[in-house]
Amino acid sequence: MKRGRKPKPIAAIFPDGTLNGWFEGIMDAMKLYHLDRTSILRSIRTGKPYKGFRWVYKSDYDEAYFNGNLHRFAFTPRKDRDLRGWCKQGYHWQHSRNI
Repeated sequence: MKRGRKPKPIAAIFPDGTLNGWFEGIMDAMKLYHLDRTSILRSIRTGKPYKGFRWVYKSDYDEAYFNGNLHRFAFTPRKDRDLRGWCKQGYHWQHSRNI
């Protein structure tokens, strides 16, 4: 993280669109869940789930909450992955790339 920069709060969203929890910054989420900073930022930017959660800025989540459209954060988890984002037993990694 760059010096002098204030962290921006982020939120982890369950597949049904509800809030799992929020963090003061990406570093807090990295330490708690042992995740990669770049992947969390990519999830925020693209809207794709990472390790079973969709990551968004808390300000965006709060805005959607007050407007009543939390359903926009809902997603369908991949059937070949577990909650950690790893391939489930019985799925070969080559098959999961085509899904």
